[in-house]
Amino acid sequence: MPKVRRRPLGFSHLDFPAPLAPYAPAVVSFYFSNLLPVPLVGLPRKVEIVDKYGGLDSVESGHEEVDRVQIGLIGTGIMGAPMAANLLAAEFSLTVHDVRPESADQALDAGAKWADTTAAACDGAEVVLMLLPTPEVVGAVALEAIAAMTSGSVLVDHSTSPPSLMRQLASDAARRGIEFLDAPVSGGQAGARRGTLSVMVGGEAGVLERCRPVFQAIGENIYHVGAVGTGDVAKLVNNML
Repeated sequence: MPKVRRRPLGFSHLDFPAPLAPYAPAVVSFYFSNLLPVPLVGLPRKVEIVDKYGGLDSVESGHEEVDRVQIGLIGTGIMGAPMAANLLAAEFSLTVHDVRPESADQALDAGAKWADTTAAACDGAEVVLMLLPTPEVVGAVALEAIAAMTSGSVLVDHSTSPPSLMRQLASDAARRGIEFLDAPVSGGQAGARRGTLSVMVGGEAGVLERCRPVFQAIGENIYHVGAVGTGDVAKLVNNML
């Protein structure tokens, strides 16, 4: 039986789709330098992102700020419902919307408000979170949200979407004075329930800091990857390993 020669896990091992190629060196370098908890040799495998620096500080000292933030959450499915529960447990004021109203029952029982439309969920919200199934849905719902949000608020997409779509939505949002972050998550439904997700954020560092208390309510590890779109590139890299 011939021997199989294994290559080190590095840039050459990853087959980046053409739209991601411009981001490949910077994002993979960031990934290996900051997120990967193992040496850069071995078998290609799924790598769950772990904070090698020991996690984040407690959010208990941030409750005064948390109490003031109004959040809109669009998509109360497998990931959205448990994330909504953790946001409510952290004492955020939460309004939710989903095309399937029954999927919001858990959040409503825990104290969330119901909105009949995307626009209603965004009304008065300082931060709007989207947890939606496909890029097509993300694009359509994001435009509805941007049209309804007020200047100075922040729109966050937690899905895994094409970086080009994220940049386009960020541009659309900026024309109305709205900030935008792409912030896909890793950790699955179990992590969403436990509030231990990893959040990979693309966008301005200052906007991330504004949203940090929100992300700390749903995840343990929050990483600023770079500009808008790089959060999704980092998530795609994680999926490829």
